Amino acid sequence: MENNGGNTKKIVIIVVILLVVLGILYFTVFNKKSKVEYNLTTSSSAAQSTLFNDYNSFKKFIQKNNVNENIENKVTFKKSTLDEKYTEEFFNDKKLAVVVVYEDTSKDYMYSIDEVVYDSAKKEATIRYTYKYTTYAGTLDRTWYDYMFVELDKNVEHVIFENHNSK
Repeated sequence: MENNGGNTKKIVIIVVILLVVLGILYFTVFNKKSKVEYNLTTSSSAAQSTLFNDYNSFKKFIQKNNVNENIENKVTFKKSTLDEKYTEEFFNDKKLAVVVVYEDTSKDYMYSIDEVVYDSAKKEATIRYTYKYTTYAGTLDRTWYDYMFVELDKNVEHVIFENHNSK
């Protein structure tokens, strides 16, 4: 009988260890949010964060604000151009939002697109982003604006731009 009690304790310990391992896997692997893909470029001109419904309004915005044509995907680090990525065909299937943030050489700036959340009908999207600055980095030498382009579902009619970490 004592051997049976020892085996039961071993089984309970093994089950507890398995539950702990499964819990760790769930929270680190299966429950992990994937990074939001977005493309980044710069401009010397300020602009409002905007939703683009069509190619023509997008092109007018890019030309008016003298936006740099070269972009980089911030997840895959693949480089391309605005003309290659955001064509008339692109706007047949998707919409595009841009989040514009200021940057200069006087501070360390941190920015990213953290999450895109849709309402149940996918008519409204909330783009949650980080934009904050930290320590003093030196004297002001140069200023520019970072343009973060986020692809959205075709049904989106309205976007809420929500800064999570402002200073």
